[in-house]
Amino acid sequence: MNTKGIIIFIGFAILGIVFLFINLSKDNKVRQTAPKINYDTAINIYVNTVSFERNGFFINDIDYNSYGISSYSRIHLYESKNIVTLNKIKPPYHLYKKENNDTLNIDKKNIRYYLKLKEEINYAN
Repeated sequence: MNTKGIIIFIGFAILGIVFLFINLSKDNKVRQTAPKINYDTAINIYVNTVSFERNGFFINDIDYNSYGISSYSRIHLYESKNIVTLNKIKPPYHLYKKENNDTLNIDKKNIRYYLKLKEEINYAN
C-alpha cells in the first residue's frame, strides 16, 4: 500500500469511530431521558399502540425504558396459572402500576393480567 492509501484508510477509520461515538452517545441520552417502568415509578396508560422495535418498548409511539420488558415477557393471568407473552396481548388495554410496587397490571376487556418486574429482570439477565 502506498502512503496516500494509508492516510485515506486512517482518515476513514477516525471518521467511523467519531460517527459511532456520536450515535452511541445520542442513544444513551435518549435512554436516560425516556420514561421509566421500574419498581419506583407509577404509571397509568391507556395503550393504543405497542411495538418492540430495535430492542425498545414503545407505548403509543413513546419509547419507555422498561428494564428488560420485551415482547417475550411472561404475563400471568390473575386467578389462573396460564402464562402468555406480552406480544400476544393486542391493544387497546389499560396498563398501570403503583409507585414502589413490583406488579405491572394489564386490563383488557375485563381480563386482568400481571407481570412481576423483578422476575422479568431476572429472566432477561
